[in-house]
Amino acid sequence: FVSVDHVVSRMNENVVIRFHDGTDIKTSYKYKTLSVLNELSMFRIRTSLVPHDTLFSLKEIYVDEDIYNELDNGDTLLTYALYWDRQNDVIKHSTILNLNELHSTYGNGVDVISTTITGFEGMSGTATVDLSGRLAGVICAYDDSVGKEYHLKIGELDTLYEMFED
Repeated sequence: FVSVDHVVSRMNENVVIRFHDGTDIKTSYKYKTLSVLNELSMFRIRTSLVPHDTLFSLKEIYVDEDIYNELDNGDTLLTYALYWDRQNDVIKHSTILNLNELHSTYGNGVDVISTTITGFEGMSGTATVDLSGRLAGVICAYDDSVGKEYHLKIGELDTLYEMFED
């Protein structure tokens, strides 16, 4: 699973992972974060804890390394969180304001996508996809004062995956 460090690092040993079909699993997990500057994170749980019906209904999200060559300022992205509050899906449109903005959370800038604000507090780690369903980023922050939401790019997912192999 992909998320951001300020979400996964605050979880305790007995976190509840909620799946798209409403299944809750109370477990602990291992996670890796890209770096102090880029908080793109990946965590995984044991599949033996997930009921077979839920496990087999999971869909792999489409990752395309060329996505940033094909997106442009003004394009539409979708923020996508199913079963957000145990009742409602959250699927919202946003507009790319800057495909290559430097955003500074911890002092040095990280190359992110800035968009219009579509989410709300607590949506950090939520996937953002383009209109073809390709993963474009993960929400990491927003700033009401400038009307922007920031999405970490996913170009280094392979690096995160390889960190688990160590």
